[in-house]
Amino acid sequence: MQRGITDFRQQIPRRMMRTQSQNFTSYAYWSNYCWPPRTTCHSGSQMKASVERKYAVAVRDGTCLLLFLWVKRSKTGELFAFLPRPHDTSINAHASYHADGGYHIKSHDMSSRNKKMSQLKQKPDENFEGTEHLLEQTITLPNVRSIRHECDPNEFSEVFEISVSELETRTYVRVTSDVVSPGHGPNLVPGARVIRQKEYRDSFPFIVLTLYEMPPLGC
Repeated sequence: MQRGITDFRQQIPRRMMRTQSQNFTSYAYWSNYCWPPRTTCHSGSQMKASVERKYAVAVRDGTCLLLFLWVKRSKTGELFAFLPRPHDTSINAHASYHADGGYHIKSHDMSSRNKKMSQLKQKPDENFEGTEHLLEQTITLPNVRSIRHECDPNEFSEVFEISVSELETRTYVRVTSDVVSPGHGPNLVPGARVIRQKEYRDSFPFIVLTLYEMPPLGC
C-alpha cells in the first residue's frame, strides 16, 4: 500500500510503480486558495447526490484561512479535485472521476504544457466497493502562503481545516483525497502517520480527506 508522490504529473505512475522518491519540491510554481453547499436523498441503504457538494482543504494561518485544494461532488455523482492557481490562468490542475469510471488528470490549459493521464476505474455508483484515489499533493506552509488566495467557508459545504502546527514536522506532509466504501480507507505509504482525517458520508461512495506525515527516509 504505497502512496507517496513526487509531484502532480507523476501521481498515477507513482501509485502504480510503488516507488519512494522524495523530490517533492518541483511544485513550488503552483500557486492557489479556497471556496463552496449541501443536501442528499436516500435510495435504499445508499445515499445519492442530489445537489452539488464542495469540500475545501485550507490552512489556518493566524487570522487568515488559505485554500490549498478543493473537492467537488456534482449533482450527477461525478467527483473532481482541484488545485486552483488563480495567479496563473494557464494552470488548470485537476483530477476528474466520471460516472462511467473514467478517471483523468490534467495540469494546464495550454497544450504545450499540459500533462494528461487517463485511467478506467470502477464506476462511483451504488455498487462501488473498496478505495479509489482521487488526488494527492505535498503541502507546505510556504507553498500555501505563496498561493495568496483567501478561503471563504461560505462557498463550501465543509472546510477541512489544517493548523500551521500540523505542517511543522521533520518530514514531508501530504494531503490526499480518496473515494471509499464503508470499512475502507486510503492506501497510504507504509509507516505513514495520519495527522488528521475526515470522511464525508453525505452521499455514496464516501469522500475521505487525509493529512498525513511521510515516514522518515530509510524507514
